[in-house]
Amino acid sequence: MTGAAATNEILPDPRDRASTASEPKLEPANAIESVIFWAVASTYPIWLVGGLYLVGSALGWLAGLLLLARILRSGRSPIPGTVWLWIVGIVAIAGTLFASHADFHQSTGTLIKSLVSWARTWALLPLYLLVGCLPIRPQILYRAAGVVSAWTLALMPFLWGLKAIHFREIWYTSPLRVLGGPNAISFFQIGVYSAEDHGAGELRWKLFAPWSPALGLMGVFFFMFALQDKGKWRWIGIVGSLLMIGMSGSRMSLVSLPAVLIATWCLHNIRRPMVLVGAGIASALGGLGADWAIAKFTSFYRAFKAARAGSSQVRSDLQKIAWFRFPEAPIWGHGMVDSGPITVAYMPIGSHHTWFGLLFVHGVVGLVALLVPMVVTTLDLAWRSLSDPLAMTGLRLMLTLWLFSLGENIESIAYFYWPALVGIGMALCQRSQVSSSAIGRA
Repeated sequence: MTGAAATNEILPDPRDRASTASEPKLEPANAIESVIFWAVASTYPIWLVGGLYLVGSALGWLAGLLLLARILRSGRSPIPGTVWLWIVGIVAIAGTLFASHADFHQSTGTLIKSLVSWARTWALLPLYLLVGCLPIRPQILYRAAGVVSAWTLALMPFLWGLKAIHFREIWYTSPLRVLGGPNAISFFQIGVYSAEDHGAGELRWKLFAPWSPALGLMGVFFFMFALQDKGKWRWIGIVGSLLMIGMSGSRMSLVSLPAVLIATWCLHNIRRPMVLVGAGIASALGGLGADWAIAKFTSFYRAFKAARAGSSQVRSDLQKIAWFRFPEAPIWGHGMVDSGPITVAYMPIGSHHTWFGLLFVHGVVGLVALLVPMVVTTLDLAWRSLSDPLAMTGLRLMLTLWLFSLGENIESIAYFYWPALVGIGMALCQRSQVSSSAIGRA
């Protein structure tokens, strides 16, 4: 048996098989599909041993190396230009570390630690987009997310019981913490709720997430996956993901879900005459009632912030401090976060907001390095979503990421929401399916 034939038997390309609704059971068709499916579907067992951070950090690098090996063996590349933009941008962010550490006369050891942190955070963004270029059917990802939703629904009576008896917040800290670095303790603490409202004492559900807003983010992503599934799994995914969103108490997820769905529906139907007529009428009415609309929006925004006033104030203060100190290192940034004052509970300056964090840590260069690929990706997916369901799903995931970047450091939890990055990668890489199939058979 030749090497090419052996590879084909081990890793057949699922795109060569007809995937129809008549299939009695959706199963992984090759090794990489099996890995992706079980890595997502086993979220709860992996979380229980404290392995989500390690699996999420390592899987992207291993799959990226697999793709590189297959490209070298076949001589063909399925990587589209949009993903190359991500690769260049994230490498540029790594480049800012060299310049900023030199500017502030940091030691070589500190630089190495920063690069290791980059490899576990920023680098995962393009790596998981590359995973989407491998021969993986999106239905595998949708179904795996549905399995996690099923786990959530099944476990909730038991978990509600634990909260009813006031079971402790942190059950235990996984011994795997020794492999995760000094700043990742929250990624290894096992518990299903935590007090996060900066002194308010409110317990918020986080389930398998590192913190509650991250659970809300994953709930939105899983909802977008569930919309593309079929049969009972579609409804299990929808109900389970809505439960995650509601239990997280994340204001951003409660806003993001309807906002993204409405925006993408309008985009998809923009060419329909009735939608255009409705938009014209709405514009006219909006002009007449502009004062009323502005007043309502202002009232909503105030209520949004007041829902967790302590959290909103801390986030606002962190942004102000980051902006105030940004001129100290405007081009390359400071190279690392810095502890904030007591007014922000000593939280790191540059946290809780992707863009202010980029300005503080990586300067203007870092901000542009992320902004360009995100904008290009969004425009690319928006154009193709008019006729392609997979691109529509990718666009919804991308818009959700945009919104959460205003309240989270999206790079710090890339290890957690990596299935969404794979979904975006699938949408970006599907135009290279012919090349990808060739690689799958190489």
